[in-house]
Amino acid sequence: MALKHLVSVMLGLATVSIGTVANAQAASTDPTLAVDRAEWVDSAVQATSRDNLAQEIAQLAVERVLLGVRFTQDHPIVEQLNQRQQGLEARFAELYPNDQDLLDAATASVIESKLAETELLYTANQSKYVDEHPIQQRLKAEIEALRQHLYALL
Repeated sequence: MALKHLVSVMLGLATVSIGTVANAQAASTDPTLAVDRAEWVDSAVQATSRDNLAQEIAQLAVERVLLGVRFTQDHPIVEQLNQRQQGLEARFAELYPNDQDLLDAATASVIESKLAETELLYTANQSKYVDEHPIQQRLKAEIEALRQHLYALL
């Protein structure tokens, strides 16, 4: 058993070493390949940061919808969340002016996920609580608010 483990570790190290050497040789012999690789890495990092920013804005949108069920729009927590979301949306629009569809899709995806989660919780609670119970009432209000926001996006 130990021999098999040792062999698999050695093969893994050899594969990594060969890949590293091949990459170094390719980069040193072909300068355009190194430039292409650098551009690809840069675009991958930029796409990741764009996606992360879109996800963060989408999460804030869902939080804002859910807080809107509990608080008025002029509540300090809601106002702070609105300001943060607006700031991130402005930054997103500045950095990625042609990617508004990505932001809408990310927001719709996060809302759909939270809606499914909330509906599941509501259904699971039906065996414990009557529909008039405050927890169930809050969940129903959250479900309705999430649906309305989702329909507004679509």
